[in-house]
Amino acid sequence: MIFTPRIVFATAAVFAVVAFIGLLFTFERPGAIVSQTGYRGVAMEQNYNPRTLVAQQARNQPPEAIEKVDPDGQKASEVYQNVKVLGDLTEVEFLRTMTAIPPGCRRRAAAPTATPRGRSCRPTASTPRSWRGGCCR
Repeated sequence: MIFTPRIVFATAAVFAVVAFIGLLFTFERPGAIVSQTGYRGVAMEQNYNPRTLVAQQARNQPPEAIEKVDPDGQKASEVYQNVKVLGDLTEVEFLRTMTAIPPGCRRRAAAPTATPRGRSCRPTASTPRSWRGGCCR
């Protein structure tokens, strides 16, 4: 194949148009709001897009509070194994508290139904790796 100036120019023009279109959709309008979060000169900053702040704020609302329960009954430390921090709560209060914690945050916490007294808590092949060793040690 012979590279004539016309072919080289056409190829360069196509490449330039594709690069321009790629750059055109890279930048966001309106510009980002930048707030500094670290010391000067460390380049620790948070960038916010004004268009998405309203939708993001609507998604980041706290959930409704779970209704209070009666504090009567057995202690959680008597019903479940390895409940060190919340052991002074009753079983019903413990279940309410564990229900209020999002699932991703309680992976390393004692699951309320995982370790009742008299039951084994050995990990199996279907146990997620992040849960292994978390409820029974």
